[in-house]
Amino acid sequence: MAHRHIVIVPGFYGSNLRDRISNTLFWLSFFTIQKPEHTLEGIRLPNSAGRVVADGIVDNFKVLLKIPIYHPLIAFLEHGMGYARNEIHALGVDWRQPMNDLVGVVKGAIDDAFQSSGQKVDVLAHSHGGLVARAYLDQNGGDHVQNLITLGVPHNGMLETMEAICQGIPLLRFDPNQLMDVARGFPSAYELLPVNANDGYFVWNNVMTTPFAVTDWCATPDMVTKVNEAAQVVPLKSHLPVPLFAIHGTRTLTTVGATGPTNGNSGVAFEVKDAGDGTVPLDSGAARGITADGGVQRFAVPFAGHAFVFDNRNTQEVIRHILRGDAQPAAYFTAEWENEIYLPNSRNRIVAVLADFSGNPIAGAVVTLTLPGLGVTDQPLVFDSDGGDFILNVNMPGAGTNVPYIIKASAPTLAQPLEKRGLLAAASN
Repeated sequence: MAHRHIVIVPGFYGSNLRDRISNTLFWLSFFTIQKPEHTLEGIRLPNSAGRVVADGIVDNFKVLLKIPIYHPLIAFLEHGMGYARNEIHALGVDWRQPMNDLVGVVKGAIDDAFQSSGQKVDVLAHSHGGLVARAYLDQNGGDHVQNLITLGVPHNGMLETMEAICQGIPLLRFDPNQLMDVARGFPSAYELLPVNANDGYFVWNNVMTTPFAVTDWCATPDMVTKVNEAAQVVPLKSHLPVPLFAIHGTRTLTTVGATGPTNGNSGVAFEVKDAGDGTVPLDSGAARGITADGGVQRFAVPFAGHAFVFDNRNTQEVIRHILRGDAQPAAYFTAEWENEIYLPNSRNRIVAVLADFSGNPIAGAVVTLTLPGLGVTDQPLVFDSDGGDFILNVNMPGAGTNVPYIIKASAPTLAQPLEKRGLLAAASN
């Protein structure tokens, strides 16, 4: 059966970068790991402009890293949903460059998919790629696009990249200071800054603002210039011409705040909470404040980390329902353990989401946990208004024990309870 074609727009770090003269694959390859200092110098801007170019999506690099590797997503579409390989258009984009420079690449792929299939396409975008996809829609409209599905996209900005250009962050074997210096030259890094003052992501002199409105945090005049240039690109339009489905991970430690000045008139301190997917804060990933023709649906996926949100079975089930156009159930319900393979005698967290399809919690909802054989029956999970989910810490038994579990969710507006069953396994016998 033929499907609507899919255009995959990868995120930051999600496309290969190759040197056209030496043919060296700077990003992502074992050269990247073995020669980190050479890699950073090789992709530095403006030195490498025109010489180092995008060379396809990062698909088959097999080392487990905090880097988006899209093979599981493509494999799910092909083998889990039956898409033919020519129905999937996976782009490579130069993620260092301004998003306006990347819109043409996305347009070319969408136009090709539209012409070859004769129908609108679905756009599946991860991380920074979702902002590029939105920029495409701002400039070209939605005539060729059926749906925009975003995975961990910082719709309202993020802070991890700001942290990288302010003080460096651990990544692979790169020296944080060299990484900071090189990243400061990427225009795209500044387009990822938080855009809404009311989100509270950036506070300067005790006032909520944005890194665009106050640039005293910038360490160099060139950074100020790049912030001002990025301000001409973001924020993007807050209304989309196509339906938006925002899938986002939750309950992972994420940089959610930047406060300054911490040193005279400059300096920023960063705050971390389990309120996001490890990179993108919760409300930004959920596209709060965004509207769309056809509506916005939001799907929180507990413990789905940013770089691998598309490799999560809950994420894939949501994608399956969207792409197939399945009838909606009464509510969105999912539950996930922090550790399905647990350490004996440890504490484990179960997190459940019961929400409408706008991402709002269901009024009067009750979620319970039953662990048959461990003496736990219909124990209520605690609703956390900040996270909009239900959570419970559970003491795990000793080694050699498999633990069946039952999660039930009920609410006055639900005709019958919703249920999820599964099995936890101990890490050792």
